[in-house]
Amino acid sequence: MLGSGDSDRLSDAAVGAGIGFVVGALGGMLIRSKAERFGWQDVAAVGLFGAAIGSAPRGSAIGLVGGSAIGLVTWALWDDVKGPDLFGAALAGLAIGGVAEWLVRGIDARSGSEDEFYFAVPLKVGF
Repeated sequence: MLGSGDSDRLSDAAVGAGIGFVVGALGGMLIRSKAERFGWQDVAAVGLFGAAIGSAPRGSAIGLVGGSAIGLVTWALWDDVKGPDLFGAALAGLAIGGVAEWLVRGIDARSGSEDEFYFAVPLKVGF
């Protein structure tokens, strides 16, 4: 949706993703030099994480704050929630925020075109 509606926005997102990947991979290599069990796959994963942030920085930041807030509230309310759960909630929020920004960008890019735009979500509920 984004590419067919506005190729400049797609180009900007691709440049941001590339810069984010390089920054993330460099950070991953720095961590690898200090951490024992941090391999090249982990460096690549941190690079992809940086690419995701670089392609949708605002949505990722908003999602990170929201996910962190939800994680902190659950951590304060339930004893079963530990530090890794808090970290997972923050990362999930970051991912949701990034995807939401991509959706908004795609819808905004298509709204300027002459074509009708329909957004449908296939959903099946069963009992």
